[in-house]
Parts: sequence; structure tokens; C-alpha cells
Amino acid sequence: MKTDIKLIRSMNHEELSQVIAKPADKLGVTFEVGLLERILDDVEDEPGNLPLLEFALTELWQQRQGKQLTHAAYQQIGKVQGALARHADQKYGKLSATEKEQVRRIFIQLVHPGEGTQDTRRLATKAELSEASWGLVKQLADARLVVTSRNAAEQETVEVVHEALIRNWVELRQWMDADRSFRAWQERLRFTMDQWQKMQRDEGVLLRGAVLKEAEAKLKQRREELSKGEQEFIQASLAVLQRGKQRIYYFFGGVSTILLLTLGIWGWLNYTTPGKLTQIRWKLTDMGQKVSSPEYKLKAVVAFAKDENFTEALKLAKQIPDSQNKAYVLTIIAEAYGKLNQAQTAAPLLEKALASANQIPDSQYKAYALTAIAEAYAELQQPEKAAPLLAKAIASANLISQSYEKAYALKAIAEVYSKLNQVQTTAPLLAKAITSANLIPDSSGKAYALIAIAEAIAKLNQAQTAAPLLERAITSANLIPDSSDKAKALIAIAKAYGKLNQAQTAALLLERAIASANQIQNSASTADALIAIAEAIGKLNQVQTAAPLLAKAIASVNLIPDSYNKADALTAIAEAYGKLNQAQTGAPLLAKASASANLIPDSYNNKANALIAIAKAYGKLNQAQTAALLLERAITSANQIQNSASTADALIAIAKAIGKLNQGQTAAALLEKVLASANQIQDSNSKAYALTAIAEAYGKLNQGQTAAALLEKAIASANQIQNSSDKANALTAIAEAAANLKNWGQALKATEKCPSDECQVDLLAKVLTVHTEQQRPELKKEKEKEEE
Repeated sequence: MKTDIKLIRSMNHEELSQVIAKPADKLGVTFEVGLLERILDDVEDEPGNLPLLEFALTELWQQRQGKQLTHAAYQQIGKVQGALARHADQKYGKLSATEKEQVRRIFIQLVHPGEGTQDTRRLATKAELSEASWGLVKQLADARLVVTSRNAAEQETVEVVHEALIRNWVELRQWMDADRSFRAWQERLRFTMDQWQKMQRDEGVLLRGAVLKEAEAKLKQRREELSKGEQEFIQASLAVLQRGKQRIYYFFGGVSTILLLTLGIWGWLNYTTPGKLTQIRWKLTDMGQKVSSPEYKLKAVVAFAKDENFTEALKLAKQIPDSQNKAYVLTIIAEAYGKLNQAQTAAPLLEKALASANQIPDSQYKAYALTAIAEAYAELQQPEKAAPLLAKAIASANLISQSYEKAYALKAIAEVYSKLNQVQTTAPLLAKAITSANLIPDSSGKAYALIAIAEAIAKLNQAQTAAPLLERAITSANLIPDSSDKAKALIAIAKAYGKLNQAQTAALLLERAIASANQIQNSASTADALIAIAEAIGKLNQVQTAAPLLAKAIASVNLIPDSYNKADALTAIAEAYGKLNQAQTGAPLLAKASASANLIPDSYNNKANALIAIAKAYGKLNQAQTAALLLERAITSANQIQNSASTADALIAIAKAIGKLNQGQTAAALLEKVLASANQIQDSNSKAYALTAIAEAYGKLNQGQTAAALLEKAIASANQIQNSSDKANALTAIAEAAANLKNWGQALKATEKCPSDECQVDLLAKVLTVHTEQQRPELKKEKEKEEE
């Protein structure tokens, strides 16, 4: 097995392509054009991504459309990086509130909190998680979210299936952010407890002083999240503390005051935790001065900084000769200053740190150190002191020769700008940062810097100040030669526009952004930029301003030759239309979007995806007559799609939009056309899905006589489905729709068409349940709560 892994790790791009494609070829399954390359591009070089690839391909296989793996399915599963997180969300969403809390407690124990580094996975034992939670652990293992095993001591263990879950699952990241302090403390406790157990439970290793007080508080607050072993360790420490208090009382009760004074200092140094720690600090000071190695001086500085002994930390920092290590220790010291929350104490210390930073000869490391010191000032709410430091940091960054390193420094500086909370101070600094970004010759590095600067500009919350800066950012983005990098920069700038809250100002800038997007040669990059621009337009909240911009965006989309990317961009534009809330303005724009969708040449998911988004936007127009004309066109477009599944998807979205018209006669005529289109679908599974959506739309007509005729036709269509399971699914939806309309005769007729006794029982039970919920609405509310 190990040999196999080494072979896989050494595969080149072509070999890995064959490994993915050949099994599919054997099964007669094909990849949609460009999908295989897209998957390979998403797989990074690290070997740890191969299990992720395997998981993503498994999910993609389950989402296949007939004999083809599609771009839409790949996007839906979250691609290689997001497939596992999406799977976790789905499994987590099905749990009860109690189970969700248990899952939270389990997963935070499976993550080792990083200190200045990324969080990593941790192997936990059954004893640490408790017997009660192990049943849920097994469920998580069955769901492929964790892996269970046994260690050398034959203890049952569990760990997360892949570290990508820690990086990409938003729920888990939020849990760790909330409980990071507790988990870091718990890991320290476990380390000390392990030492205690290895030393045969020597009392000298037990907790004392402030550490014991903290542990006692945690025991009271979060006892249920501590293992039995951890609870026992804390209780043993408390017991020793209590016995010690009694011994001291009995011993010193009869001793004279003079003897106490004589022995007091010696005893404090040798028999108390604070005294012993004082000796440790003295020795570390002495040895830190003696050693010549920068590596060990650095270790001493870090320890003193964390101990908030900044005087000793700075003394040792000055003795470190090389730029890199000196910048590193000054960064750590500055971060520690920022956490003091005492400006008077921290300010003079930061002045000393600044003096040391100015002595660093290397521009790159000087920029890092100055940025860290400026961030500390920002944390202390002293922007007036942070601003000149950041100006110096920019000047140092300009001297960095390597493009990526310069971009990284500018990104760090821009992030500090966003924390200053003073527009007048920050704006000129951001202008300097843009000028510095322009000096970066490398496309990727320039885009990287501009993205961070755009994000900082977005946080200014003042349109008049932000607008000219964003205009300069667009000009800089236009100078980026690489299409992908230009698109990334424009996306960040477009997102910043969306936060301006001034439609007229943002509109002019967005118009320039569209012009810039048109200059991008690569279809995918153009589409990505236009998607971000459309989303920003959707946030303008001014129809008259947004409409002409969306019209220009459509014109740009029509220039995209690739059908997949064209569909993606049209989807975003359609969603922006849906936010206009004005039928007269939105309708002609949606008509143009429909015309553009019809130009998509492929007959598979691309056209369907665009039509689905457009249909959803139709449903938000709130004008039945206007929407009806557009929906009729959408039905015609859907009929042009050759693939059954894609046609069904488009018709489902159209049926849902019709269900929102709230006009029975108008909706009925359209639904009859949708039903006629559904009857043309050859694949029984796809036909069943379409009929289900149509039936649900019937249920919203609130016109029994009109709906009755349509339901009759729907039953006839369902009866033509050959596959028993698909027929049952369609009849179920029709029966429920009839029951919701209180048309019990048709509901009964639908049950009679069932292909099996089991199907009849299922339908009859559902119809009777609908009746019961109509009589007792509180039952329906309870059901809806359970489903939530």
C-alpha cells in the first residue's frame, strides 16, 4: 500500500489525468468538455489532496446526469476543495439540536488549535470523548466525516477524515474560533497531566497558583467537556492545595516572627510556584545573554514576550544580528504589546521596538517589523502613531526587489490600514499603497496586492473618499497583462463598489469595471469578473442606475464564446435582475437575458442553468402579465434543450416561478404548456421530477376547477412513466397537490394508479395526513418545526 502511495504522489499531470479518466471510460461515462482539466487544475501539488480528489469524484459520480459528469454537478458538490465541507453541511443539517451540540463538542476535540499556525487534526481517544458520545462518533464515521481506529494501547480512537474539513467547513472554523482559548488551555492541561501520570502521580507535578485557579474555574464552567482523567487531575491538585494550607497553618502557628522573616524569602524562592518561576526567569536572562546562537536567543525572546517581560525581550532582540530573526522577534513583541490593552504601558515599549526595527538593514524584514508595530498601535487605538509607521513601512516595501515578497508586505500593510478607523489618515496611505502596487512587475503579485488594498478601501465606509481610490485601483488592474490575475483584482474592486452605498458614484466605477472586463481575453476570467460586477450592481438599490449597467453587462456576456462561462455570467445577471423589484424595468432586461441564453449553442446543462436563474428572476417580478410573457418564452427555450435532465431542471424552475404568479387563469395556461413539455421528456426519472414541480405549482392555484383539469392531465402523464419508483414519486406529488386543493376524488384517483401496494399505502397515508393537518393546523406547524 505504501508503495502505491509513493507512485501516486509522483504522478505528473498527464498520468493523473489517465487515472481519473480510464475508470470512467470503462463504465462508458464521459466528462463534459473542459471538466477533466478543471478538476486537475483544482488539485494542488500536495499529496494530501489526493484523498480529497477521490472523495470529490465519488460525490461527482453520484450527481452524474445519465452517462455524463457535468460542470454543473461539479460546481454543485463544491469542487475538489469544497466537496467534503458541503457533505459535512448536509449531514450536520439533518441532526437534531441535541445531536448538533454533541457534534460540536466532538469536533473541537479533534482539532489541535494552532498558535500562529493553521489548526491541525488531532487523534482523540474514546475516554476523552466519553462513552455516551461514541455512538454519535460511529454515525459520523459511517457518514465519512471521521475515521475510527485503535492505538498501540488498544484504545479506541477517532480523527477527522481530512484536514481540508478543518480548513473549509465554515461551521467547524466558527466552533474553533469561539472555543480556541478553551481548547488551547485544555491541550496545556493534558500535557501537564501526561507528565503527572508518567511520574507515577508525583504531587510535585500537580497544578498550583494561578494555573490551578484557572483550572478550578474551567472545572466549574465546562465540567461536561473535560474527560474523567482531566477532572481527576484538577481535583487531585485542589486536594494537595487544601492539605498544604492546613500544614502551613499548623507549622507556622508556633514559630516566631523572626524565624518567619529569615526563612520567608528562601522558602518563597524554593517552595512556591512564583518563587521557582522567578528563578527560571533569572536563569533564562543570564543564559540568553551568554549564548551566541541567534536561534536560541530568539527562543528566549519569544518566551519573555509571551511572559510579558518586554524589557528583557527587547534587550535580547537588539543582540540578534540577522534581519530575518530580528524582524520575527520584533513582530512577536509588537503583537504582545497590542494585547496589553494599556496604551500608557505599551507606548514607551513600542518606541523601543521601533528603534530596533529601524536598525534592520533588509527592506523586506524591516517592512514586516514596522507593519507589526503599526498594527500594535492600531490595537491600542492610536492611529496617529500608526500612520507614520505605515508610511515608513510602505517606503521599505518599495525597496523589496522580489515581486511576491513586495506584494505580501503591501497586503499586510493594507490589512492594518483597515483597522485604523480614521478615513482622513488612512486614505492617503492607501493611495501610496496603490502607487507601490503599480511598481510590482509580476501579474500575480500586483493582483495580490490590489485585492488587499481594495478590501481595505471597502472598509472606509465613505463613498466620496473611497471612489477616487477605487478608480485608481481599476486603472492599476487594467495594467495587469494576465487575464486570470486581472479578473481576480477586478472581482475584489467590484465587491468594494458594492459597499459604497452611493449608487451614482458606484455606477460610474462599475461601468469602468465592465469596460475592463471586456479587455480580458480568457472566457472564464471574463465571466468571473462580470459575475462579481453583477453582484455589485444588485446591491445598488436604485433601479434607474442599475438597469443600464445590467444591459451593458448582458452585451459583454454575449461576447463570451464559451457556453459554460456565458451561462455562469447570465445566471449572476439574472439574480441581479431579481433584486430590481420593478417589473417594467426588469422585464425588458430579462427578455435580453433570455435571448442571450438562447444563443448558448450546447444542448446540455449550460443553457438550462441560465434559464433556471432567469426563471427565478421572473418569479420576483410581481406582475403576472409581464412575467407570463417572459415565462412563455422560457418554456420555448427549455424545449430546445436535448438532454432530459437539463430540460427537467429548466421546467422545474419555470413551474416554481409560475407558482408565484398568484393569478389562477394566467398560471393555469402556462402550466398546461409546461406539462406538455414535460410529456416530451424521455427519461422517466427526469419526467417524474418535472411532474412533481408542476403538481406543487397546481397546489398553489387556489382554483379548484382550473386545477382539476390540469391534475387530470398530470395523472395521465404520470401513468405513462415506465419506471415504478419514478411513477410513484410523480403520483405522490400529484396526490398531495389534489389533497391541498381538497379535491379528494382526484387524490384517490392518483392513488389508484400506483404501481404497487406499498405505493398505495404511502399515498393514502399522505393524503389523509394532509386532511388531518387542514383540520388541525397546529399539527402542520409542528411538522414544519421538525423539518427545520
